[in-house]
Amino acid sequence: YPQSPYRADAKLGIGDSYLGEGNAEGQVMAINEFKEFLAYYPTHDRAHYAQFQLGMAHFKQMRGSNRDQTETRDAITEFSTYVQRYPNGPLIADAKAKLRESKDRLSESEYNVGYFYLRSRMSIIGAVERSIGSPGSSRPTLSTAGATPSTTKWPRRSCSSVSRRRRSRIWTSSWPTSK
Repeated sequence: YPQSPYRADAKLGIGDSYLGEGNAEGQVMAINEFKEFLAYYPTHDRAHYAQFQLGMAHFKQMRGSNRDQTETRDAITEFSTYVQRYPNGPLIADAKAKLRESKDRLSESEYNVGYFYLRSRMSIIGAVERSIGSPGSSRPTLSTAGATPSTTKWPRRSCSSVSRRRRSRIWTSSWPTSK
């Protein structure tokens, strides 16, 4: 019944039932239902709920920080969309909490990769780039974890063909107070 006034609520109900199954297949189907709902009914009274549930479907699929972070990035995107579109929505506190948790998971993953690069001496540049973080980012970095230029043991040679002068420029720009 495409013209039924209950069609929008039925789509949300189907998405909720898929999400309630608790398995990966159900979560993928729930993502599809919530995306369709938002595409067909972007101005519906419960569009905020569909956006939040879309973020939750991705959130429930997030893996550990040592695994692929695709779902984490998708959860961040969906929760950010919720916060941006519905700043006064009834689920804003929950959305912000889940957004923070998703960002923390992604930060932890970035930190672990940078630490692996540093420890395995694969790429000094990769370790430094992951340790500095972007301006305004609250993600953990090597410097916030207690690593300073004096406590970090950088190898004399990296596996890449980066010159010492280039490493020195990166080093001094990463930690301006270092000598």
